[in-house]
Amino acid sequence: MRQLTRHLENGFTTLQILATDNPPPGEPNRRYDILGFNTAYNPAASDPTAGVPAQFTRLPVVFQRGPLFTDCPQNGVTVQALLAVIEDHLRGEQSGPDACMENHLALQHIQAALEMTNRKVEVPYKSHTQFRQTA
Repeated sequence: MRQLTRHLENGFTTLQILATDNPPPGEPNRRYDILGFNTAYNPAASDPTAGVPAQFTRLPVVFQRGPLFTDCPQNGVTVQALLAVIEDHLRGEQSGPDACMENHLALQHIQAALEMTNRKVEVPYKSHTQFRQTA
């Protein structure tokens, strides 16, 4: 298990992000748990259109493992799905009183990341090895 701390740099959150699985060498983590919150205090958690309140204190994020094919069941979320959620959230913030230059720039970068991660599936896999980063 490994704790991520990049989100703590501004000092405004106490959320913990844990990479909880142990991937083989050269592969990314596939499961992360986000802790340090309670949705019982969030009005959005009791949205009457959702039926059941979404009250929880741990958010597991499990990424897709393996290729996506029409004949195989999807076993996790994709990077693109999470970027789309963040893009939508930032667009909402930019349409209201929280609009600011920082959100505008963040939105542009998220949109670029979404475009690039969508594009990578069009590129043959062997070309990706030249961009591999080492930790």
